[in-house]
Amino acid sequence: MNMKATLSATALALTLATSAHAATIALTDASLEAPLSGTNGDPLSGWWSFNSGAVGQAITVSSGFWTIANNDGDKAMYIANDASGIDSVYQSVTLEAGITYRLTAAVAQSANVSKNDANVALAFFNQGFSVLEAQNNFVVANQSGSFVDYFVEFTPDTTGIYQVGLRNAGAIIGTGTSSSANGESTVFFDNVRLESLNAVPEPSSTALLGLGSLALILRRRK
Repeated sequence: MNMKATLSATALALTLATSAHAATIALTDASLEAPLSGTNGDPLSGWWSFNSGAVGQAITVSSGFWTIANNDGDKAMYIANDASGIDSVYQSVTLEAGITYRLTAAVAQSANVSKNDANVALAFFNQGFSVLEAQNNFVVANQSGSFVDYFVEFTPDTTGIYQVGLRNAGAIIGTGTSSSANGESTVFFDNVRLESLNAVPEPSSTALLGLGSLALILRRRK
């Protein structure tokens, strides 16, 4: 192999070994499949409610958050809400400064139950919920039926603990049919994903080998 080809191969190895890539951040029960038992149900491990000004409540059936079979025979978590307030669930994660993170969730309303359109949001908060760091708002139609992916992105300025949230921000009254119960919306969330979009790995053995080869080539030419 001539020097030009060797340099090209080395540069390619370095690029592949150190280029930016997306990486999945582990969440507890990201697929929202936790089983329930008993009258009030067991908490969904890892997910916590934030409604009526209370932080850190375990999610149970009695609070209106639980898993239920969807049309695919899978399970999804629903959050019911009327026209006022915001009912949400959150999970704590450690995020690094300067890295862009994307929170994605599949969202739907039941095709079999008539409610109202819903104001829904995915959000990042600081650890103490005093700062809304990033949020993406959207409307999920009454009886939308099919799950659709929505996402929000956030790049923290400082490394630390943050809260990722799924939010039902209230029913849009008058958008449902006359049989809508209590003016509610009932939003289903499923398959939550948290990814880092621009994390750069440390140089791999391939990159180090490439650097060594390049050094030998330059030394021979002197």
